[in-house]
Amino acid sequence: MHSRFKRFLSAGLAALMSAAMLSGPSAVFAEEAELIDHNADGVIDVFDYVISKRASVAENSPLSLALSDAEGAPGSVVTITASVSDNTGFSSAKLIVGYDEGLEPAILEGEESVAIREHTAFPDLEITPVMIKKHSLVACYCDQDDVSAEDGTVLELAFRIPETAEPGMTYSLWYQDAELLKIAEHLPLLTRRGKITVTEPEENTEPVVTTTTAVTTSTTAVTTETQTTAETETAETTTAENGGTEDTTEVTTLTESETETETTTTVKTAPPYLYKGIDVSQYQGDINFEKVRDESENKFVIMRAGYGRFLDQEDPTFKTNYNRAKAAGIPVGAYWYSYASTPELARMEAHVCAQVLGDRQFEYPIVFDIEEQSVLTKPVEEVSAIIEAFCSEMEKMGYYVMLYCSSYYLNNRISPRTIAKYSVWVAHYNVACPTFYGEFGMWQYGIGTCPGIDADVDVDYCYRDYEEIIKRVHRNGF
Repeated sequence: MHSRFKRFLSAGLAALMSAAMLSGPSAVFAEEAELIDHNADGVIDVFDYVISKRASVAENSPLSLALSDAEGAPGSVVTITASVSDNTGFSSAKLIVGYDEGLEPAILEGEESVAIREHTAFPDLEITPVMIKKHSLVACYCDQDDVSAEDGTVLELAFRIPETAEPGMTYSLWYQDAELLKIAEHLPLLTRRGKITVTEPEENTEPVVTTTTAVTTSTTAVTTETQTTAETETAETTTAENGGTEDTTEVTTLTESETETETTTTVKTAPPYLYKGIDVSQYQGDINFEKVRDESENKFVIMRAGYGRFLDQEDPTFKTNYNRAKAAGIPVGAYWYSYASTPELARMEAHVCAQVLGDRQFEYPIVFDIEEQSVLTKPVEEVSAIIEAFCSEMEKMGYYVMLYCSSYYLNNRISPRTIAKYSVWVAHYNVACPTFYGEFGMWQYGIGTCPGIDADVDVDYCYRDYEEIIKRVHRNGF
């Protein structure tokens, strides 16, 4: 096609499209009235509209507000940063950070009385912290005179890991609420959770070692005559004969032991698993279970039904997660996060849990999730009674129950007699095998990712065919 004709056609199309847009509804008129000649061609047309829309999309794209990850040994203080990226410019912020119970807000090095430090990326940002320890929240209100469009760390938080924390445990941090404003305009946000992973204490970093020693002994005869050396021992005796003195030197034999040590490291490994799976709650957001089924190795999902002893503590995603997982053909189980501090409260939680579960069927166990430090530090008999109260009540109502807890507390804070009554789902991250002494049916071995889920998710191994067992004993609605 001739180049002059192409230019003519292009200009004509542009004019027609511009006219069409300008003849649109009043909302379009408002946008067009603000258009300027972006490409400086002397005409305000569709090309300037496209340039303007691109600028608008870029300006309104969400900022990313992320909490960092950290790791430390039990009892240590770690620092978490709150940082912003893709920053289009903000003048004030409200950041409310939630954290798992057990963590204790700590004082940052160089600070005097607060657990928050302003960062040099935003030197004019004034931060007012409010500690709400009762609800495990840190609220930060941030203001500055000008708009800052830099990327970087907004503030730092310090937390002390509990002395009783077991290596491999993780503590989560998240934005309970977050707002960034440019003057009075709320900016769109994407937030990212953070986590603190507990590492081995320094003195316990060596693996368990079994040492065998092979000893080879050789004997060397060494003759010494009047001198004593570091390599030989010479016994010198003086004998008086006929009133005179005679020096005699004895010949001694030195035994040298040569020791060779062979060191072998014995590592406990977990048995082969039957299935991989995940456990989810509202923190995983909107889940595409068809992607989970088709694009991952996960063959089951355990979903949080709720927590506590009130009906309004049902997990807001439970029903949706259940329906979608079942529609995708994925076997499901459920867990109830407990705050019960007495057997009576545990029985109340059991009845609320049963109401939330309703008449639904579950191919995997109904799990009693006990993690609260304030409960697990009670005497062994009390902790065990709380577990048995919930689990026995659920069994009376026809459910196949399971106990979830970490290796440390299973080994040290729960009666073996109680553990033996139920299937165990042990939590222990970043190890070749849980250190729990007993048998376990499932192992939560870490945090990972999964197709169909935008957030991090707990990942699990299963060692028993629970679907077959539960259907055979007619539990969980079967």
